[in-house]
Amino acid sequence: MTVLPFLDIKATPVRSLESPRLSRTKSFHNGSELNGQQQQQQPSLSRRYSRKLSSSSPIRSTVPSAHIRTPKINIVARSDEILKQLPHPKTANVQTLNSIWKPLVREQPDYDYLWEPVQREDIRHQYDFYLAPRRIIASRPDEPSKMTTMFETQDRHYHNYKRVQAMQQRQWNQQHMQYTIYPYSYTEEREMYNKQIRSTLKEQMEQKVQADKLELEMKNRATEVVIEQDRQHVEQEKQRQIERAKFLLQFTAKNKELMENKWEYNQWNRVHQWHVERAVLADTPINWNSSNRCNFLKNLNPIKIPPLFTSAKAPLYTRYTPKDWSNFECNQFIAANGILNDTKKLHQESEYLAREIDEQVCKNQWKSTNEIAIIKQEICFWKNEIKNLRQKLHNTINELELKRQQIEHFLNRIKLGLKIVQENLYEREKRQIIDLIHDNVNRELIKLIDIFIDAKNSIDNGIVEKINKKIYLHRERSCQLEIEANEKFYSLILENAALYLTNSLPSFNNCKNSASG
Repeated sequence: MTVLPFLDIKATPVRSLESPRLSRTKSFHNGSELNGQQQQQQPSLSRRYSRKLSSSSPIRSTVPSAHIRTPKINIVARSDEILKQLPHPKTANVQTLNSIWKPLVREQPDYDYLWEPVQREDIRHQYDFYLAPRRIIASRPDEPSKMTTMFETQDRHYHNYKRVQAMQQRQWNQQHMQYTIYPYSYTEEREMYNKQIRSTLKEQMEQKVQADKLELEMKNRATEVVIEQDRQHVEQEKQRQIERAKFLLQFTAKNKELMENKWEYNQWNRVHQWHVERAVLADTPINWNSSNRCNFLKNLNPIKIPPLFTSAKAPLYTRYTPKDWSNFECNQFIAANGILNDTKKLHQESEYLAREIDEQVCKNQWKSTNEIAIIKQEICFWKNEIKNLRQKLHNTINELELKRQQIEHFLNRIKLGLKIVQENLYEREKRQIIDLIHDNVNRELIKLIDIFIDAKNSIDNGIVEKINKKIYLHRERSCQLEIEANEKFYSLILENAALYLTNSLPSFNNCKNSASG
């Protein structure tokens, strides 16, 4: 019985996997063989149709027309006898069991022998210089292009399929075979890998330094711009202050000029009024006299001597009789008596109002005392509630920190187990020839790696970040509660101080004594 090994598509070259369909579904190579087989099966075909088949391309000739019942290929059942009758013998490498697999080189198939071991170095480097074959348009006929009614393109599609598989394998190797450098490569390649890593890190460091320098230069430029703008603003403010001082100086000078003009006008007006009054007194008949003394008023200087005659003129028209004086005194007595009565009435109303205000104050004090007591009870209640809530938050924070430590410890254990399983799997990959078997242990190790990776991903999906965020929110809430507790404490102190306030104001005591007296 033929036993085929387990094939890992990610570790096996695509060109080394050939479908058995290809060896059993071969197209006819030339038109003569096809014509010969068709003549044996259907000798009644016309010469014209056979000339058509012979002139068509080899691939297009694999599919006859619909009315011809000749099968395209001979499909026979595969058995051990047929496998023993292979069209080629075993190769020398297979017979000596010392063959070295070459990338992209297909060995002759041998179904009686287990496949040769695949070297990791060859797998890693098999696509370094690989060029994909040209893609074939399956619906386009071969050269020279001719009209045909055959549309069977299985070989062309299979060629494109093998090309796609090889290109996908090359892309996968370029992206996923870097991890085999250290466990499977030589010292030179490791050194080249380390050199590449060091050069990459050095380049990144240089880029970081250049970026920091550029950022520092931009900040320096921005600082210089800000300093220049500040200097300009200071200069503008200084110029505005100078202009304001000039404007205020001009304003002061104008005000001084206006005041001086007003003073001068008042002085002139006063002198003019004196002249007018002197002229009026001179024209009064009481001052007419033929003596030389009448000329005395004309010789007075109004600037040096004040006009005394102005004050002497008023008593001539303000003389009162004893009756007028008696009436004036009576009116004064009546007014004083009315004011005294109003004062007594106002005093009585003030006493009544003070007594009413005192009663209202006592009532308000009693009411405020009850309200203060209720507020004190509410403050004490909420203070205790805040204290209990802070204790609960503290316990929750401790539990979250404990869970976080447990998760981190469990994650470290998972990483350690994953590392051990990967190292074990790498060690198993170092086996050679017949030992390189994908047995149940290898499958279980791969499953265990997947389980560890899934567990690590499930833990790394933000559980620790969520716990840290919750701890941060709880601590922030605890700080807010502490602030509220302090505010409650201060409000309790204020309520106690308000509860024991006394009426010690001097004005209030005087008002109370006056109301009671």
